[in-house]
Amino acid sequence: MYPEECVLYDKCLASLCPLDKNKDDLVWYAVEDICLLPDFQDLFWIKRQNLICKHIPKGCFTMEMLERDCVVEIDIKGLDPDEKREPQLTKWMENHPIIKRKKVKMRNKEPSHPKHDKILQLIRYGWHNKAIAGYLRTTIAEVIYYRRYYRLGRNYYWWGMDDERNT
Repeated sequence: MYPEECVLYDKCLASLCPLDKNKDDLVWYAVEDICLLPDFQDLFWIKRQNLICKHIPKGCFTMEMLERDCVVEIDIKGLDPDEKREPQLTKWMENHPIIKRKKVKMRNKEPSHPKHDKILQLIRYGWHNKAIAGYLRTTIAEVIYYRRYYRLGRNYYWWGMDDERNT
């Protein structure tokens, strides 16, 4: 697709178009418009444009800068358009390192007691804490612990499980 084939082509004033093939050579200023086509709102660099334009920084941003996964701070600045781009870009990249994201480990421990199996099963069926504690003659704190430990919300229901109540 080309930018001319876009539905919003006549109304759009965005300098960086997701359909443009040479967008890597273009620059974007924070005061310029951003693509409004719903199909492209999930693109990382468009999300980054929305974050940056809240702070209205000075200077221009290249695609390489917009695609970098770094922290967008209040005092973020773009490149000076009057100076050479390459030295500024390398300095900007050094000052804005890539975020190191932590991997979240899920707890896959199995309950060690048959009563714990029953607690998890009732949580999955949508029972409330007080009802589970009364039915199994245990404490509400223990039920809440299992809800949090296995990351099951209050209204959690396991839809894929065979429901013994309906058979």
